[in-house]
This record gives sequence, C-alpha cells and structure tokens, in this order.
Amino acid sequence: MMFILSLVKFSKNKSDDWLMGATLSGIPTTLIALGVAHGFMSEFKDGFAGSGKSVPTKTSDGLLTMNVPSHWKPRQDLHEDATLQFGNPFREEYLIVLPDLKTEFFGTLDEHAKLTSDLILSNLKGSHRNAPRKYQLNGMDAVQHEITGSVDNNKIAYLHTTVETDTAFQQVIAWTLPNRKERAFKVFS
Repeated sequence: MMFILSLVKFSKNKSDDWLMGATLSGIPTTLIALGVAHGFMSEFKDGFAGSGKSVPTKTSDGLLTMNVPSHWKPRQDLHEDATLQFGNPFREEYLIVLPDLKTEFFGTLDEHAKLTSDLILSNLKGSHRNAPRKYQLNGMDAVQHEITGSVDNNKIAYLHTTVETDTAFQQVIAWTLPNRKERAFKVFS
C-alpha cells in the first residue's frame, strides 16, 4: 500500500523523497512476489519434469508397500475402492491399487490378471492388450499387461499389473495418455 501511495505522490510532486519511499517500500513487495513466483514455478516444473525421487507408500489396508514418484500427490477421486491413489495431472500420470482378498477370489494369479484386465478391456473402445509379462516384484509373483483403448473418445494407455501377496491379489493400475506412454511407463515400472 505504501508503495502505491509513494508512487502516486511522486508522480504529482516529483519529489526525490517520494521516489525513495516508493523504491524502499517496493523492495519487500518485489521480494515477496519473486518468492511466490519461484515457489509456484518450482512446483509447476516438478509437476512436469518430476524430481526423480520416490517416496515409500503403503496401501490403506497395509497389504502392499510401494514407492511412488515424489512429484505425484495423493488423490481421493480416482476410484472409491482403491487402497492407494496417486497422480500428477500436469503429466497425466495416475495410479490406483485395488485389492481382491484370496478368501473372495479362488483362482490363480494368471486367472485373476486375465479376469481383471478383461474388465478394463470391456469398458474401452478399440481396445488392445499385449501378451502378459510375468516377473517377480520384491519377491512376489506378478503379471503385467499393457492395455490401450478409448473411453468417451479419450485415448488411454494402461499398465495393469496384478501382484500376488500372501492374502490378496493386488491390481496396480497406472494410466496416461498414449502420447505420454513412453515416459510414463518408465515411471510406472
């Protein structure tokens, strides 16, 4: 406020005292504005570029622990049954974890992975699923599919991984836009 008052008085009186007042009162305002802009740009840049760091995170049911990129933020709006929800809207990268207890599903890991990826496929138009990739994830068996298709004319690329824990089959579903798939799938893996 003093900065504006000093500028107005200087413009009317052309006094060096008012010019000095405007200059001195403008310094804190400028520093605050620069600090806010720097903070915003850092967050904005991290949102796009990512920091390369990851944060260990546990699902709300405690059955699975995984690392998520530090540029992802917790979300509550991706799926109501998810025990973990993270994402970064700047990069169009999202991840949820959906558990199915073994007391409620009596099939194998391969059967669960096929059934759950079939459910995703059934909700997509022009969908495609690659052959399953089987591997170990922190000592647990996992099956992974890449799935692509469209929902409401929006193309989506999924990385659907089913992980078998002692008590559950955990679906780790990550998705992005197809044109961001190459970079995002490196983050998802």
